[in-house]
Amino acid sequence: WSIKSKNLSSLLGDKQKLYDDYISGCIKKVSETRGPAVAKNSPECHLGENDRIYQAQFQPMSMRNYTEVGYTKIRAPEKVFNKIVDYWNKHNKENVTEWHRINSYHNMWESPPSIINLQNKSLEGGGGELMAEIWDSARDLLEEWTGQSLVGCS
Repeated sequence: WSIKSKNLSSLLGDKQKLYDDYISGCIKKVSETRGPAVAKNSPECHLGENDRIYQAQFQPMSMRNYTEVGYTKIRAPEKVFNKIVDYWNKHNKENVTEWHRINSYHNMWESPPSIINLQNKSLEGGGGELMAEIWDSARDLLEEWTGQSLVGCS
């Protein structure tokens, strides 16, 4: 749900309370970790929220859609898909919290985001070789879709 203002309509119920509780949760988490004095004017919650709202308003119009709806759905190549499924089956209990930093972009204080990193070389089957295989299998499809020559990054 994209909130583009700190003042919400009551058209769909009391969304203002939901939003205010969300921001209060962020401030409470900052208070617990960095102290009440910092939480009062917390840059994580207040300035971060201003940035998030700005981004919600202006980022969508700067994006280029390559299809009418902005994405397409295809099947992953079976060989690579099977490797990813095998990796998941071996390591799905070895997830780690992905994001520890408090901000208003996501509710990490109630639901910490976790990940099983495919790039983790210490987990059997993970690392650069798996990542290269995923990228190589996707590159041709993505280049055809976008009409551009692509180079891997991140």
